[in-house]
Amino acid sequence: MRLKRIWKVVIGIVLTIVIVVILGISFYKYELTAVDKSNKTDVIITIESGTSTKDIAKNLENAGLIRNDKVFMVYLKLNNVTNLQASTYKLNRSMSAKEIAKIISSGKGYNPNEITITFKEGNNIREIATLISKNTNNSYDDVLKKVNDSKYLDSLIQKYWFLDTSIKNSKIYYKLEGYLFPDTYIFSGKDVTIEEIFEKMLNKMDIVL
Repeated sequence: MRLKRIWKVVIGIVLTIVIVVILGISFYKYELTAVDKSNKTDVIITIESGTSTKDIAKNLENAGLIRNDKVFMVYLKLNNVTNLQASTYKLNRSMSAKEIAKIISSGKGYNPNEITITFKEGNNIREIATLISKNTNNSYDDVLKKVNDSKYLDSLIQKYWFLDTSIKNSKIYYKLEGYLFPDTYIFSGKDVTIEEIFEKMLNKMDIVL
């Protein structure tokens, strides 16, 4: 009889532990889910340099971006996430705690001045120049001058294997036509230089080729 009681107690303790563990795991997983999956309203949050991980977690909870700062800290610890970066981020309540941790550890902050330009397939240099002039602080004429700048073209020939001196042929009116890869590009702001724009387009052409 006594042995049976001991076994009952042991089984009871084991079952209690199992239940507690299951509930604990369920609680942990739930606390990492999005606060509001249907709410994609932007929340801008700034993490200052030197802010502790504990304070970052508390700030995220206060902003309504995560459910529980302590569970968030546990997640960071268990997954060895130690590189939360100081910056300004655009987040929302439809993101899970895991997604938020990934964004903040990436250091890819939100830039309100960021611009996007889409160059469509078939755009000629004049159309590219028009798009650049409409979306940046560079003029249409500046773009055309840069395309035909001999020294600039020489620097590109040295940098990109698919460009050679044939692009400087006097019979070619717009020297880089056909080499600027059509795609959607993101730039830091309207002050982006023509060189930076062309470099992104040529780098993409390099990858594609």
